[in-house]
Amino acid sequence: MTDLTLPGGLAPDPARIWRVSAQHSMGQWPVKSSPDLLDYGVDFSAFLTGSGDTIESHTISVQTATGSTYDLTLVWDTHDDTCVLLMLGSGPPSTQQCIRIQIVTAQGRRFEQMMRLWIVDYIPASGKPLLMLPTGEQLADPSGAPISGTVV
Repeated sequence: MTDLTLPGGLAPDPARIWRVSAQHSMGQWPVKSSPDLLDYGVDFSAFLTGSGDTIESHTISVQTATGSTYDLTLVWDTHDDTCVLLMLGSGPPSTQQCIRIQIVTAQGRRFEQMMRLWIVDYIPASGKPLLMLPTGEQLADPSGAPISGTVV
C-alpha cells in the first residue's frame, strides 16, 4: 500500500483492513458501536497481484441505509493502487450492515467486494458523526475540501 494522505493525519489501522484473496468471498470487519467513528479498509493486493493490475477508481455504498438519522454513514473514502480506505460512523444498534465496495482497475477490470459490519447493541444509537477533530479543526479530504457525513 502506498502512502495515503488521510483526513486529520490519520494512519490506517491494520486490524480493520480486510484482505481480499484471489477467490471472491464475503468480508467481515470487526464490530463497532453506533457512536464509533472508525476507519476500515479493503486490501485488494492479493487479488490484483497475478495480473499486475491496480485500482483506478472506486465506489462505496451502504446497502442497508434506509434514510434514518441512525444509518451507517460514510464520512470519507480514498484508495491507492491496491487498497480502499474509508471512515464509517453511526449505524443502528443490533444490526448487520452491508457495504459494497466496487473497484475499476487500470486494465479495465470491474470487481465488487461486499463487506459486513455488525453494530453492537450495548451502546445507544448515535446520529451522523461529528466531522470535526478534537482541536475544532474541520475534517477535509486530501485536496482540502471540507468533509460532511453522507449516507450513500
